[in-house]
Amino acid sequence: MKVAQFDNAFTRDIQRTFDNYRSEVASNSAYQQIFDVRSTSEYTTNITSTEGVKKPTWLNESQNLTQNRLEKGFKVQYESDEFGHRIIISQKARNKARDNENILLDYIATERDDAIAAAHMFMEVESHRLLNNVTNTTFFQAPDTLSIANAAHTWNSSVATWSNVMTPAPFSTSVIDAAMAYGGAFQSPTGDQMPVSFDTIICKTGGAASRAIKKTLGLGTASQYLATTIGAINLYFGEFTVIETPFLTDGNEYHFLSKGGQYANPFFIDIIDAPHVEEMMVDHDNLDYIYPVVGSFKIGVQNQPFNYLYNAGS
Repeated sequence: MKVAQFDNAFTRDIQRTFDNYRSEVASNSAYQQIFDVRSTSEYTTNITSTEGVKKPTWLNESQNLTQNRLEKGFKVQYESDEFGHRIIISQKARNKARDNENILLDYIATERDDAIAAAHMFMEVESHRLLNNVTNTTFFQAPDTLSIANAAHTWNSSVATWSNVMTPAPFSTSVIDAAMAYGGAFQSPTGDQMPVSFDTIICKTGGAASRAIKKTLGLGTASQYLATTIGAINLYFGEFTVIETPFLTDGNEYHFLSKGGQYANPFFIDIIDAPHVEEMMVDHDNLDYIYPVVGSFKIGVQNQPFNYLYNAGS
């Protein structure tokens, strides 16, 4: 089979099926559940973090209205990075197939699926690097240049400080009580009420925190987790979405996040170019047929992480 025939016969099919399967894999990914994932054409993104809003005021006759505006937060800038690998159909593989299109299709399908899995794994590992390093600035930092989880976070518009680091403890209702108290008492830079409602808990699959979370919050409608007396009521049953992910490195720590509240998810992924298959190339030195698989995306912290809480567990 000549190069042109091979290219015409398989390239479009590889590209189409890669895109379809990639979308299915991405929709079931952990990063899709945790991050604010967006498709965008902005290679470089400039973001100003939220720092509360001006409250309305009582008005006297003919008094000018108060301007409803965001306080000036920290500005951050992120630039997309490229990644990629390739699918190779060697001359030996083609010779073994002896121009049998069905055999070639099976071989290419296997290579395609491996390429999708590798791209997916890359995005999972790289995005989880953020959560695995919230206590340092090795890879990511908050808009105030401190670590994402820090006891001395600042605002750009005031001298007030705040902490999103909890006292290390195994997961329990007491820890949830503390998280809810933090959210209910949180204040803006100007001292106004700025309540945060946590609705998501993130932990490592199979870790100690995962087991404690399941025991504390209950599973489905299992009878042992339903109220039998007034004192046995599970106040937090059904209140949280629990995301277990194998890509976290510490099984003891866990993370509270507000995803459904009025404030933006502090963690984002901007996909500039979703992983896809480029046109086929021929390596004239060894006669390999090469399909580059490339993509481009950026990961970062788009907002001061006041709607995120970190607990190291124990």
